[in-house]
Amino acid sequence: MARTSSGPTRPGGMLQGLMLVALVILVCMNAFAWVRATRFQGEVNAKLAKLDTTIGQLSAKVQAPAAQAKPARRGPDPNKVHTVNTSGSPSKGLQNAPITIAEFSDFQ
Repeated sequence: MARTSSGPTRPGGMLQGLMLVALVILVCMNAFAWVRATRFQGEVNAKLAKLDTTIGQLSAKVQAPAAQAKPARRGPDPNKVHTVNTSGSPSKGLQNAPITIAEFSDFQ
């Protein structure tokens, strides 16, 4: 007697076919995700390069004026020697000391 069945001849053939289809779908999904991730990584790298360039330009703009223009000195010159007449003023210490500190105050 001949066998007349419309299904697969092996008992697990239908299950194997479904597993093969699922495997193909899974491989396609992974390939699609890989392509998207690669494209996204390229976009991120381009944006980072642009950001790095912008930061470098801003840094150069900030540092250039600081290097060119020296700030003006404020206050008295610490290296200048001031001569003050202290004759007849109260004092402490030796009269012939190499350094004299003169203090001025107003008691009003």
